[in-house]
Amino acid sequence: MAANTIPPWLPVDISQFAFTNCTLASKFIAQAQSTNDAPIQQTVEVLYNGLGVYWSANNISTPSPGQVAAFVVDFLQSSNPADQTLISNIAAAVQRLVGLKCMEDYCKILPWQGNADLSGRGMLVSYFVQAGLATFYMIILGLGRLNKSSRFFKKSPKYERVLVAVQESTKSFLDAAVLFSLVMLIASLYVFARALSDQNVIITTYIQFSSALISLFTIFPTVLIHACASNHLRRGRFRQGVWAFVGCLTVTVMALFFNIRSSALYGIQARNDSVSSDSKAIENLNNFLTKAADKESQNAWEVNCVEQNVVVGFFTVIIVALALIAIFTVFYLLIVKNILRIPFLRSKGRPRLKKFRKNWWWVSAIFAFGGMWATLIMFVYYRSAFNRLAGTTNKDDEWSFGQILALATWVPVFVELLFIGKKGAVVALTGQLSDKYQVVLAPEIIRRDTDMTVLSVGDSEKGKYEPVVVEPGK
Repeated sequence: MAANTIPPWLPVDISQFAFTNCTLASKFIAQAQSTNDAPIQQTVEVLYNGLGVYWSANNISTPSPGQVAAFVVDFLQSSNPADQTLISNIAAAVQRLVGLKCMEDYCKILPWQGNADLSGRGMLVSYFVQAGLATFYMIILGLGRLNKSSRFFKKSPKYERVLVAVQESTKSFLDAAVLFSLVMLIASLYVFARALSDQNVIITTYIQFSSALISLFTIFPTVLIHACASNHLRRGRFRQGVWAFVGCLTVTVMALFFNIRSSALYGIQARNDSVSSDSKAIENLNNFLTKAADKESQNAWEVNCVEQNVVVGFFTVIIVALALIAIFTVFYLLIVKNILRIPFLRSKGRPRLKKFRKNWWWVSAIFAFGGMWATLIMFVYYRSAFNRLAGTTNKDDEWSFGQILALATWVPVFVELLFIGKKGAVVALTGQLSDKYQVVLAPEIIRRDTDMTVLSVGDSEKGKYEPVVVEPGK
C-alpha cells in the first residue's frame, strides 16, 4: 500500500492523535510485547480512542469498525517505508501514554504470576506460626534457665507444668524446624541449579530473591530454639552433623544465587542503556523482553513495573542477612568453640571468657530472635511491594495443597505441647513408646548452662543409656 492511499480520516501528523484510554493503550502494548506484533482488534480500538477528538474537530465522519479493521490489516502488511514510519510513530505515542500515565493499568494487565510456592498466603501463615512458636518457646525456655525465674516455676505447680510441657515438646519443635529449613534449602538449590543448567528455564527476580531470603529466614528460628534448649538436648554429635549439613547447603545455595543474573536488574540496566537511543542497547532490551523463555511476560513485568530501588533493596536485605549469619558462625566456631585450639582463647585461667561462653546461649538467642523477625518483616514488605502492582493472575493470594501441607508441619508441635501440658511429661512421653518401654522420672542432676553443643552432664559419658531399674515397692 502506498503512502498516498492513506484514507482522509487518518492524519499523517502524529501530533493529531490524542490517546487517553489507559486500559486500551495498556492492552495494546501488552499484547504487542507478548506476540511481537500489533493485534488487529486492539489496534482498531486504540485508533478510535486516539482519533475521536481529531474527527470531531475537523467534522470528519466516523468510519465504521469494518472500514478501520480492513485498513489496519492492509496497513500492517504494507512494506512501504512511509507506512512503516507511521506505524512506529503510532506505537511510540501509545507507549508514551502508558509510560507516563498508565503504568498501573499496564502492570495489572501483564500476566505476572508471583510465587505461590514460597509466597502464597498459606506459606506466609506458616512462617508466622513458626516465628510465633519460636518466640513463645524462647520466652518459656529462657525464663526456665534463669535462676530467679526458674525458682518461680518450681514454687508454682501450674507454671511449672507449662515449663515442663515446653521443655519436653522442644524436641518435636526443633526437629520440625530443622526439617523445614532443610526442605527450603534443598528446594532453593533445585530451583537455582535448574536455572543455571538450562537456559530455557526462566527464573524471575521475585522467585530468586524470595527463595534466598526464605532459606535464610528458616535458619534463625532453628538456631533460636536450639540455643534456648541446649542444656536439655541429647544426641549432641548427631545435631552437630545436622548443623554442618545445613551450613553446607546454605553455602551452596547462596553460591548458586550469586551466579544467577537477576532478570530485573539486567532488564533495568538494559532499559537504562536504551534511553540513550543506542540501537544495540534497544535491541538487547527487546530481545530480553521477548525471549522465548519468557512467553508469559514475567521478566517484562518485573522490568517495566517494579521500581529499581525495590529490587536493589530486596537484594541488599539478602546480603545483610547472609553476612550476619556468616559473622555469627565464624565467631561461634573461632571464639566460642575455639576450633583452631588457640591458647589465648582457652577458658582455663580466663574467668571472663568462661563466663561469656556460659552465657553464649542467650547471646545466640537474641541474635536469632532479631534475625528471625527482621527477615520475616522484610520479606512481607517486599512481597507487598511486588503484589500491589500485580493483576488478577497473581497467585500469591491463593491457597494451594502444598501450602496446607507446609502449615501442617507445626500441628504435631501443638499436639505435643498441649498433650504434655494436660497429661504430664511421664504419661505423655510414655505414650510415644511401645508397650515394652516406660518413661520414668530421672534423678535430678546438675546441668551446665553452656553453649549450644554442650548438652548436659554425662552426655558423652559411659552409661548414659543404661536402663533405670525401678525396684518393686519403690
